[in-house]
Amino acid sequence: MALGTSEPLRVIACEEDLCPVLTVLGEDIDELHEFAQYIREVFCNITFDSDIEKGMGKLKAGFKTRRHEILYHLFRINKEVPEIINVYGQLDNSSLGNKMSLPCTPERNRTVVGSQLTKVADGGRKINCELHTKMEKIGSQKPDRIYFCASVPEHVTINNEDLSGRIYVYKITEHV
Repeated sequence: MALGTSEPLRVIACEEDLCPVLTVLGEDIDELHEFAQYIREVFCNITFDSDIEKGMGKLKAGFKTRRHEILYHLFRINKEVPEIINVYGQLDNSSLGNKMSLPCTPERNRTVVGSQLTKVADGGRKINCELHTKMEKIGSQKPDRIYFCASVPEHVTINNEDLSGRIYVYKITEHV
């Protein structure tokens, strides 16, 4: 198509096409609360924990240093997890993590999983959020992480919202 014609050069035809554009636009958000609200709107396949902002306030490298990386990791999770599950079905956390394009593994310390990486849902049901991506290491500190559940079990609700099959991001925070 030649420049100067009235035809658009690019068309965003669906929500999936819009996500990469909105991901890049989020890199300019300096305020943590605004950023937390923004990611809730951009990543259509992800449900975020109500305390997600609080966890981001604990990032060892700091929110402003990590915001680009957070957006990239969320973009990959939002895109790849549904594709992997669609092709391979439900996988254990290790197998799913191995298929991701960025480092993604389950937590090794089972005590930490039980005490810090399990979300208690309505009726006492539990969501295991041990799968995590690791951000780049800065200095000698352990890298910050995004902890999530790739697919919430059937009929699990939080505040009466059914999260069956949803990606649930529990924490974006320092290494726990």
